[in-house]
Formats: sequence, structure tokens, C-alpha cells
Amino acid sequence: MGVLTVYRGEPEQYSALVSVEAVQAVSDYLDARRRIGEKVDGTSPLFRNRWDYQKLEGERTVTRNSVAPDVAKRLNVEGMKRIVDRLWIRSGLKVRHKKSEWKTCHGFRKWFKTQAERGEMQRDATESLLGHFMPYYKPTLEHLEEEYLKALAFLAGDEKFNLRTQLETKEKAHESEWAKTRLENLELNAEVQRLKGQQSETQGTLSKILELMQAGVKIDPALLNLKKEDLPQGGQST
Repeated sequence: MGVLTVYRGEPEQYSALVSVEAVQAVSDYLDARRRIGEKVDGTSPLFRNRWDYQKLEGERTVTRNSVAPDVAKRLNVEGMKRIVDRLWIRSGLKVRHKKSEWKTCHGFRKWFKTQAERGEMQRDATESLLGHFMPYYKPTLEHLEEEYLKALAFLAGDEKFNLRTQLETKEKAHESEWAKTRLENLELNAEVQRLKGQQSETQGTLSKILELMQAGVKIDPALLNLKKEDLPQGGQST
């Protein structure tokens, strides 16, 4: 799972969670940019302008707009919409130049909300992950991760990522259950040792009392916080 900072440095900044599948896709995309010579670091745009592998100018690979691949320009909103729109058409879910029943990019947000409801995520957590400002709700990132995991099985586009996530979740659950059982056993062993020590101490006290009684010493049970029936038979008390 990954954490994506949205609107970094702006008043509307918030953290969104992304699946392992999305993290892998972004990682592959950034690796492709590194291979064409771009120095990708913390200041690089997450999505950049396109480049052309075939066009050369001297020893430099350049784009149609004469922008070198190693000089990344941030992809603007309209550029992103065009790319997503082409992918919709290529998938057959949308027809070119025909109005669709859903918006090109905003439809993903609606889809996420639907899957979150299927996974029974808390409504406030869902709204927070969608970037909706709620002054009364300030969840921790750990809490959002717990809620996000509930719907993760419904968010994966590739079954292998879905199965891998389910396996990792089950492994963590088993580890948690094992740790809980281990802790209970340690606490139980500690209690057994405490009771054994208490029993040994009581037996030692009773042995001393018996010796005193055999010597004719009168014992008052009230002074020892013992009941009369706890004393060895044959003893007397005052």
C-alpha cells in the first residue's frame, strides 16, 4: 500500500491511499522515465509530458516539441484527461465523439466510493480519502489504512494483486493471533509461578506454626490472619 499526497503545499492538502497494484504501476512508469535519461527525484512531477523515443537530435533524444526527455514538464489536467479518455475508447467502454454517461476522470472517484461501501468502510473515512474537508473528523493515517484494507479486495483491477493482498492480510492476522496467544501464555505462566510461590510461602508458615504448637506455644489465628480450621489439627489457640 502507498500514500499519495494530494495538493502538496496548498491549504487543501490531504493524504490518499493507493493499492499495491497502483504503487507497482507508478514504479514501472518512473523506471521507464529513468531509462530515457530523466533524473527522477522528490522534486520531479508524478506525471510528465510525453516524449518520443525515435526522434534524435545529435546524441539527444527529443520530443516533437524539442523538449529533451531528461527535462520533465508536469502534465496538466487537460493532458491527463485526454490520456484517460483515449484509454476509455481503447478499452471499448467509450465511443469516440459520443457523450458518455460518466465523466472521464471523476467516474473513478464515484467508483472508489461504491467499492468502499461494498467493503463496509466507515463513511467518514471514505469521505476523508476522497479529500472532502470535514473539520470535525481528524483520523490518523493508521486508522485510514485499517479502513482502506476493508475494501482493498474490491479495488484491485488485477486478480493477482487482489490475491496477494488477501494473503498478506491473512498472514498479518495470523501473526497478530499468534502474538496474542503467546502473550496470554506468558501471563498465564507468570500467574502459575506467582501461585506456586504463594503456596510455598504458606506451607512454610504452616510448618513453623506446627512446630510452635508441638512445642506447646499457643497461637492466636487472628494475629496470623488465619481461620481456626486452617491450623493443623490438635493445636490450641487463645
